[in-house]
Amino acid sequence: MPVYQGIKLSIVSQLELRIHPEFPHPESSQFTYRTRNVIDETSVSSFVTPTIAPDSKADRILGARFWLRYDITEAREPKSPWYYFKLFMNGRHVTSWGTHSILKPSGQVMRALYDPTSRWNYKCDETIYKNCGTEMRPFYFSNINGRSVADDGGLIEVRVFRAKGRRKSLPTPAEFKPQDQYGLVMPSTGLMDDPKEAKFYYWLLIDPTNNPFTTFKFHYRSWDNLSSLNLIPTSHPRTLLFPSPSLLSLNCQSNKAHQKKAAAKRSESKR
Repeated sequence: MPVYQGIKLSIVSQLELRIHPEFPHPESSQFTYRTRNVIDETSVSSFVTPTIAPDSKADRILGARFWLRYDITEAREPKSPWYYFKLFMNGRHVTSWGTHSILKPSGQVMRALYDPTSRWNYKCDETIYKNCGTEMRPFYFSNINGRSVADDGGLIEVRVFRAKGRRKSLPTPAEFKPQDQYGLVMPSTGLMDDPKEAKFYYWLLIDPTNNPFTTFKFHYRSWDNLSSLNLIPTSHPRTLLFPSPSLLSLNCQSNKAHQKKAAAKRSESKR
């Protein structure tokens, strides 16, 4: 799990909640620390992450879902009151989120929110209207015929900023653009039942937008590609890592919250 200044990030698989292992990037040291006095330089943690491979346990499932797990519990002093994260996949901004360093120091991001595509438009009195809801799209590593499309890999990047506060803003979901050619798919799981649950904020950043506090880079590759690049020996076990107790606890809390919310909706519908 990459760690910088006490901030931890990892990629978690839906397969038994196991974690994708990371290997130091061949063109950089495991952790690269750069002075913050130099403009446009950031502190970068760069790793290579294997995707699903034909001979791994994961290849039996067509497209394994993944999400990002973050933890700022051990963030070094002076601790910022807020931390703001921006997720990029192959250079394209996918989603953003923020968290309070004391009230919620850990969590996970499992999907991105988008402006609904044309499939959600509706017709009334011979006129077609655009649906103004919010479309949900989770993250998946794609597989075609049991083989990863991302043999040449891709890049998942997370930029972390310190923030001193936030203000509510109007919902501004972006237009969805597919990344199938990079071995990533984000299928629609429908519209949010209540779009108001999606909170949008304007963040008061401490760090400049072009100079984040730190940047995490995950260069995902297939197992075969890692071996051909001599990043792992041919005998390296092609398995995912076991989850930590904190990850299992977080997932349990998430499931309980989802069940509680579903029960509340059922109760309201019966009234």
